[in-house]
Amino acid sequence: MQEALERYVAVRAAPELEVLGRTGGIVEADRATVVPMLERLQVASRPPRMPASTETAALSQAQQHDVYGSMVALRGNVSAQEAMATQDRVILGLRKETRTTVKRGQGDYDDRIVVLWRDAEGQDMCGSSSKLPPSRPLNTMATPRRGRSALVLLT
Repeated sequence: MQEALERYVAVRAAPELEVLGRTGGIVEADRATVVPMLERLQVASRPPRMPASTETAALSQAQQHDVYGSMVALRGNVSAQEAMATQDRVILGLRKETRTTVKRGQGDYDDRIVVLWRDAEGQDMCGSSSKLPPSRPLNTMATPRRGRSALVLLT
């Protein structure tokens, strides 16, 4: 959850962080406190890592939405970012770079598809599938909905 919070801060405060990062942007007396925070936020601006299933298993729907939604906020296109505020679905594809030659050429099917949306009551929702084999259809997680969906693929 800390990573997701730092990603949101890094995205939403990007202009302010840029000013602070410039020479003279931080008062000397505050450097010891502010510089480590800026470094953490700079790391949060890098491509996100795919959390292990065990890291998200005990999280509520809203918490999972925050974890994956922060990835969309950081790396998603405008359509995906706009859809996050509506009842439209955002489909997030997470690609884990693993070798295709393991398991006698069968490969590790450890990619993940996550569907994010806000329900009619305004609750943030999240559905995901881990260890996605190539033959699994995407619509197994989808539910009927109005509007459109936005697709975001992260590698």
